[in-house]
Amino acid sequence: MAKKIMVVEHNPEFQLKIKETLEQAGYEVITSKSGINALSRLEAEKPEMVLTTDTMPGVMTGLQLAHKIKFNPDTNHILVFLLIEDWNPETIQAAIRTGAEGYETRSFDYLTLVAQVETTFQS
Repeated sequence: MAKKIMVVEHNPEFQLKIKETLEQAGYEVITSKSGINALSRLEAEKPEMVLTTDTMPGVMTGLQLAHKIKFNPDTNHILVFLLIEDWNPETIQAAIRTGAEGYETRSFDYLTLVAQVETTFQS
């Protein structure tokens, strides 16, 4: 059975490209356009990983979503992979503090993303 990943991304084109890339690699992919929506769907959807960008407009950023997932005993088993838009020491430290298991710059190669996701699942 394919591992399920929830991709949380507000940009529809970027979200679709990530979804298609992960599906081609054999993953089951569900999507959400906001952190609030993603958080509300975790129990029903039961993804094994949430892949989200660190910055998203609206009420909840990707960093906040990651923190809520990792610091909730009901969801902390879900792996979190952050795509970081501004790769600098402060942002990296903020990402580490969320408890996320994987990180990559948002300007990535899609094959590299698949490899990073696979590595995160194996660790």
